[in-house]
Order: sequence, then C-alpha cells, then structure tokens
Amino acid sequence: MQRYHHLKLISFYAITCLSIALFSAACTADKLAAPSDLKINLQYYYNPAAPNQQNLESGLKWYFSYLGASLPKGQLTKAIEWKSNTNSLALLEIDCAKVGFSTAAQVALKRIIQTIKNSAAYKKNEAIDLGRFVALTLNSSNHYYAITGVYPTFNAFKNAYDFEDTAAISLGNGASSVTVGNRIIYQTKDLNTDFQKMAFIALEGTGDLQQGNFEASDFEVFDFMPNGQPRFAIYDENGQLKTAVPAALGVAGKPAKCMWCHESTIQANFVLQHPQSTVFNQNIRDKNTFLNTSRNQLDSDLSYLLLQEHRFAELLYISFMEPNAARLAQEWNYSLAETQTLLQNYATHLHHEYPQLGNLYHRSEVDHLNPSPVLQTPESAHEASFYEPNF
Repeated sequence: MQRYHHLKLISFYAITCLSIALFSAACTADKLAAPSDLKINLQYYYNPAAPNQQNLESGLKWYFSYLGASLPKGQLTKAIEWKSNTNSLALLEIDCAKVGFSTAAQVALKRIIQTIKNSAAYKKNEAIDLGRFVALTLNSSNHYYAITGVYPTFNAFKNAYDFEDTAAISLGNGASSVTVGNRIIYQTKDLNTDFQKMAFIALEGTGDLQQGNFEASDFEVFDFMPNGQPRFAIYDENGQLKTAVPAALGVAGKPAKCMWCHESTIQANFVLQHPQSTVFNQNIRDKNTFLNTSRNQLDSDLSYLLLQEHRFAELLYISFMEPNAARLAQEWNYSLAETQTLLQNYATHLHHEYPQLGNLYHRSEVDHLNPSPVLQTPESAHEASFYEPNF
C-alpha cells in the first residue's frame, strides 16, 4: 500500500487560510436574504415519466436535499404556492427560505435568484422553467459548491477529517469502473458515532501504481451534510475546486453525476475480481448500514426509506436537458407541426433510463431556436461543459 503522504499531496495551508478568509468575508458582507429574495416563480412541464403533482413534490424534496436543505416536516407544503396546475403545466412560487437552508446557502441562493430575476427571460415570462432552475443550481458545479458550502480547497477538506494513513483500496488499470487508469481511495477512521465524520477521497491521475510512477492530478471527495446527503467536490492538482473530472481520466464527470451514480449512498467497487474488493465492499456495507440507521432518525419531509423516489429529482433536469418535441412546442408556444419543422435537421435519441420520454433532443443544440430570451445552462447536466455559469 502506498502511504497517504507519499502521493504528492502538497500542503496548501496559506492558500486555505486565505480562501476561507475571503469566503467568510464575502458571506459576512452579504446581508442575510430577506424572505422575498428567496422566492422564485417556476414553470414546470409535466412529462410521461413523472405525470402528476405528487411526483413533482417528491422530486422537489430530493432536489432540495441534494443542495443541503434540512426539509423540516411539513415545510415543503408551506414553501410552495400553486398559482396554476393542469395536466400538462404547473406554475408555482417556491420560497427557498422555508425549506431549511443554512444562512450561507441562503446567501448563495439569493445571488443566484437575483441574477435570474434580473434577466430579460425572467422579466418577460415572470417565471423560469423549473428544469432550467435545477440545471442552474444542482447541475452547475460552481453554484452547487456555493450552495452546499464545500471546502474551498482540498487541503481544507483533508484537514477537516481524521483520515486513515493507508488507502482503503488501490485500483490499477481496469480495476475501477469509474477511471481509465489508476484510482486510490482513502476513508476516515471507523468512528461509527456520527455520519458527518465520515468522508472519502479518490485520487486519479497519470502514471501507474505498479510501476511506482503514479501522480495524482484530480481529487474527488465527498462527505455528508447534516440532512444525510453526500456532498461532492472535485479539486485539481493545486488543490483548487474544479467543475468536472476531465474525460481523459474517466467517466466521473461533475458533482451532479456523482450524485446520480451514488444514489445517496456510499458505492462499493463493482470490479469484484479485484483482490481487495471483498474487504472493501464489506466495509462499505457496514458504513451504509450505519448511515441509513442515522438518517432514518432525522425529522424531515424526506424519507430515505423511499430511496427510489430520487428519480423524480433526476427527471426535473433530464426532461429539461433532453426535451422532446412536444415539450419544446409548449415552451416556444408553437404548434407541434411548427416545432417539428424547426427541428427537422436535428438528431434525436432515446434516454437509456427513461425511453418513455420519447425521441429527445439535446438542449444545448436547440435552445437557440426559442423565440424568447433564455439564460444559458451548461451543455451537460453530468459531464464537463465548455460553459459553466458562475453568478
């Protein structure tokens, strides 16, 4: 096993102190968001995979939880004002101040919501597409980091927890389903007293473990927020936050993809022939058991016993980022025939998880056809994008 301090994990103490000081000063300088600052009008187009209000509300619970909201019992209902609701379209006002966000999260949300409300698109429509709002928060790495309050540097994350010196598992070429090359995973010492003391680090990079020339360049980490959801972050070789893992290193993508894959749990190693997998996977099962027991004691609108309902949060952005012609016709206020004519030169695809959504287009390819102004989203919900908003 390689030792933790032998993996060129340079100390960034001075940078960490400066970053934390600047972050704290920015939060202090911002006035605490007033209730009206955290209200936003959202328009939602129902889709065949989540066709009713109950599914939408379940999706909102999971969506807010991914961003760290505590969701006290009964508060989501109080946070939503239904302005209209039909079989195909809902208009609702959500007060993000009522779903249990921390003070720092409210400050970040205030900035994002103000930018949206000041846009030509919002002023014209007096609302923003719910899917676009989710894409601009959960699926936009910079905004996800700000709302969830991730540690500003890798060094700050590493020093916040009591990590084991020796790797929990070292995966060479072909031994990880996530990376192209090598991957080394570290975990905190087994305390089993507080799930918020559990954290993980995955190192990826160039070179080869067996040849002794592996050099880490990307640090993927996660810990747990008070509401029980994992919180993901990616740091570069200098210990600074980055928006995604480059495709050259594997398929990890953005923090939103980490969430999609982990499904609110700690994932085991899927390459079972690896000699360390049996011990590692049993360790992960034990941690998940402890995590689930702890989360089930939380007094929240969100029930982790209904874990399968996380898909309704995914559909909030999937049906937006990959719309069908019928949805685009609604958005653009065109007839279906007019919309299909506009789209005739664009390729369609089926979603591998939700084929019932029909023939889909990529939002990044067709958004410019919208006759109304829109706020640009990342090209992808899960993968590295050329454009990542930072309000």
